[in-house]
Amino acid sequence: MIVPAQQQFDPANYKAFYAGVRARLTGAKPKTKPPVVMTAYIDHLVEAAHLNREEMYLWSIVNALAEREREEAAFMRAKPKLFDIFREVCMKHGVTRAEIAGDCRNHKLTKARREYCWRAVKENGSSLGQIGRLIGNRDHTTVLWAFRQYEAGLSGNKIVRRTVNGKYERHIIPQEPTP
Repeated sequence: MIVPAQQQFDPANYKAFYAGVRARLTGAKPKTKPPVVMTAYIDHLVEAAHLNREEMYLWSIVNALAEREREEAAFMRAKPKLFDIFREVCMKHGVTRAEIAGDCRNHKLTKARREYCWRAVKENGSSLGQIGRLIGNRDHTTVLWAFRQYEAGLSGNKIVRRTVNGKYERHIIPQEPTP
């Protein structure tokens, strides 16, 4: 059977059209949506509370959303937000978010970047990739390097990369305290 081209691409009905084509080609029956399980539960609540079906349905949605908000609020109390950490680091170092996310390698900015990476991992438990996206689409290995540099600085050491026999090696150099 030949179908005219104008009938093939009906924008309002394209999903049903392609489901029919797929069913004819594979010999499978088109998928149907599973029945909604909530209807029996709502019917039970409607009888118990003497509410109409629409009111009870809205009530169940509101309760589900309220429960989700309570869970999210508990999660947000447990971990500080990444942007809150960002704001604190920017205020401490006197820089802006755009400067930290920029390409500048100024010592003041790299210190702020390193501190942000360290705090975001330690205090928030964020992934390195997520932190890298926030500080200017940097790679996760860049964030890992900043994290290690800041941690070494906390212990009074410095990490240096050197090429030995054509391979990069990391060396931790203890720094003497300056009076």
